Amino acid sequence: MPSLLSTPPSSWLTLSPLALAATLLTACASSTGYDQIYQPPKYWDTPAAVPAPVAANAPNRTAVLSADVRYGWQPRYVTDHHIAALTNDIMQANAHGQLANTYEWAKARCMVNLAAYTYRETRTDGVTEYLYGTAGLYAHAANTGQTVALSTPQIPGYVRYNQNLWNELKRMEDSEGARCALPALACGSVALLGADYEFNQGYGQHYKHGQMMLDDYRSFANAAQSQIKACATPAAPPPPPVPQEPVMYTASAQALFAFDKSDLGSLRPDGKSVLDNIVRDIQGRFLTVQAIEIVGHTDRLGAEKYNQKLSRDRAVNVGTYVFQNLKDRFGNAEVTARGVASGSPVAQCPGKASNAVIACLAPNRRVEIKVTGQVLPFSQAPSIEGVSVQ
Repeated sequence: MPSLLSTPPSSWLTLSPLALAATLLTACASSTGYDQIYQPPKYWDTPAAVPAPVAANAPNRTAVLSADVRYGWQPRYVTDHHIAALTNDIMQANAHGQLANTYEWAKARCMVNLAAYTYRETRTDGVTEYLYGTAGLYAHAANTGQTVALSTPQIPGYVRYNQNLWNELKRMEDSEGARCALPALACGSVALLGADYEFNQGYGQHYKHGQMMLDDYRSFANAAQSQIKACATPAAPPPPPVPQEPVMYTASAQALFAFDKSDLGSLRPDGKSVLDNIVRDIQGRFLTVQAIEIVGHTDRLGAEKYNQKLSRDRAVNVGTYVFQNLKDRFGNAEVTARGVASGSPVAQCPGKASNAVIACLAPNRRVEIKVTGQVLPFSQAPSIEGVSVQ
């Protein structure tokens, strides 16, 4: 007899009743009284319901469907006519395609195919009856809008042939994206039942036929894995970037450099410590640094041209020192340096040069280091002697 499960998996859900009936044996045994024992309620007498979408792991997916099984001689066994009739009823229940994506309908369709595969004119072990009855239960659930657990009990009395594959199927059934792969998961579970059937039978071409069932399972599993991956909930969007905030470090020029000097060799010992403390604070305060701007300032005393050069040279050399100590971590930062002489005073001290005026103008003689970047959460204002931080 041709194997229904050896047909391409995509055809499991599309075989017409005539095509199915053509593969079955034509012998007919008496079924007197059979309908009252095995046949499910006539779900096809009512309009098909359209089940609402239900997550694969929803709380109401608890019912596990499994028909009774009787081993030994079957006085009222399932015939090919029963299987063809149930197949027709299942197909008619989904005449408008409204059940095609449900786990319940797909499970009924593939389960009745497996029942047809296991059918022999004279049954003595009850497997066909078990599969037929279970298919009817799934069909009834599909048509009445019930949702059942993504679970497949083993055929009573039969051991799992490949537990690793059953475990793989369970992981897929338990995944969040299972809701997008319900038909593939349903028919994959039936294919594994078919393999259990063949390898437990253990005679004839059971190995060849069992391997065909495993191949069918792999096709369904591959489809399910792709559908689950495509359906997975997108990763949460990354948190918005930490706002870029400028932090201004202001150091006294006379604390940094010897009088009237600007080169790094003329840095005062305390001035070098001030710059090192600023560097350490930048490293501890910032996640990223986009720009470092250094501006040199002088007071109004002296020639404007001279003050412009002095303020610029001090800014350039401070910028060089700071960047050299930050480049390993913030080497991509844009660094600029400029001098503005006395163009941006913070203290107004009228009068000619005198000790008092020079002391009053001290806040104007300064170097500002403005750092712009992403500030780490919970960073605190530093305490750097001789430096103002804003």
